[in-house]
Amino acid sequence: MNPARAPRIVAPVPGASLLAGVLALLAYLAMTPGASGDKDGSEFTLVLATLGAAHPTGYALYTFTGHAFVLLAHALGASWPFAANAFSALGGAVAIGLLHALSARLLRSTGVSARGAAAVALLPAVAFGMNPIWTLETTIAEVNSWHVAWVMGVALFARWAIEALEPAGEPAPALRIAALGGLLVGVGLTHHATSVFFSLPLGAVLLFALARRGALAAGVVAIGLGAFVLALSSVAYLFWRASHPALVQWPMLAPETVWYHVLGAQYRGYLGRFAPTEVQRHLLSAHGYPWLAPALLVLLAAPFTRSRIAPRLWRIGVAAAAMLQTAYVFSYGVPDPSPYFLPVLALGLAVLPAWLADAVPAVRRRGAWIAGIAAVALAVASIAWGRIGRERAGIYQEFDDLVHRMWMSVPFDDGFVIWGDDMVHRLWEYQLLRDEKPRVIALSPAQLTYPGPHAAFIARHGFDPLAELPSLPPAVDEPSTRALFEAIAARINSASPLPVVVFDPEHLSVRRLRKQ
Repeated sequence: MNPARAPRIVAPVPGASLLAGVLALLAYLAMTPGASGDKDGSEFTLVLATLGAAHPTGYALYTFTGHAFVLLAHALGASWPFAANAFSALGGAVAIGLLHALSARLLRSTGVSARGAAAVALLPAVAFGMNPIWTLETTIAEVNSWHVAWVMGVALFARWAIEALEPAGEPAPALRIAALGGLLVGVGLTHHATSVFFSLPLGAVLLFALARRGALAAGVVAIGLGAFVLALSSVAYLFWRASHPALVQWPMLAPETVWYHVLGAQYRGYLGRFAPTEVQRHLLSAHGYPWLAPALLVLLAAPFTRSRIAPRLWRIGVAAAAMLQTAYVFSYGVPDPSPYFLPVLALGLAVLPAWLADAVPAVRRRGAWIAGIAAVALAVASIAWGRIGRERAGIYQEFDDLVHRMWMSVPFDDGFVIWGDDMVHRLWEYQLLRDEKPRVIALSPAQLTYPGPHAAFIARHGFDPLAELPSLPPAVDEPSTRALFEAIAARINSASPLPVVVFDPEHLSVRRLRKQ
């Protein structure tokens, strides 16, 4: 047998990966706050609770499944924010279960016993699963935990499919591979646009394997395309929402902008630079780069060794995906890039134990000792990482308590509350999910600079909030943005008989503007 060709094997230990996922879920729920997190936490909480429409790219499939989950969790007694956060915890648990399954199967290919593979695969599951960058995504309402779960699932599928196409003389399950592959690619693209960095290379090597086996017939291609279109059909929800607005909906979504929204076109301005905030730089230096470097090195080295862990085609596809994803992150200038490193980190750590066991003789000879030392080190690290997660949950709760006290201190039930931040969704959360101050108009001035919200404001209130503004520089930095927001607030205050409050938790300020 060619040593570069991985033998087909059975699952290491039935239920071991499920147990890993369940334990991960319990850990994440213990770190999940009862309040919405930062970033897009409040927006996603509202979207999942009300079946709304989120910011680009819309995340239609996430919205459907998450809505069903939070309705059930809320019916069982969970608060809306905790239910939305717990949906991310569930995604994280699925990702860890699949990571464990992939790592254990790779280990079995090197000759490790079934029980040994199940035990050793817990090491990458813990190393990745308790990393503070990852637990941030699994304990607040966000889309990234489910994206990593998809990456792990696609990696497992691609390895199985390529192995299934290798044996000569056996019928190739081409139709089943095409159907599952098309469905997975469509689900990935519907959920997260960066899935293309995995779908393209893994799809290319899978097509090559089908062609090499002589199984790339017209019917196979048609089945794959049909499954892809079926999975992608969930995007139609956003087209419907564009003309049938939800109670909570991204304000720039409209019939004329829906393609722009679905494709995430406005993010193009971030391309060409790497610009994490200072907090993100510290997070990546402490918990990202030290793990990413060996994970990426293993993925890039795997195609060039005569490894038994997986077919060479699979290793080539995974290496190409890791390169594409990493290059993209370092050229995408969002202030919080850490979540975009997670798919490569998870995949590299899943491959690492098997690659070491297969490529390094010393690891094979002293595998039990090395695994034991690693287990002790990870146990100690997990205690510290768990403390970080619990402290972070406390911080989120404290911030929510602060914002809520400030909200309740607003001295009227009819008027404008203007918060110069996208976190204005937090105030909508209090209004829609707690029925607090429902007649107050809470808004962010930035929303009024877009045509749809601007026109809707004029139609509702009878005046233009952007008229008669002083000459101001473009909102390209914090001082100029602040000046624009203050000018819009002053304009609303002068044109409306209703009272106006400028809401500023950063400076602990609830400032009522004086009327002329």
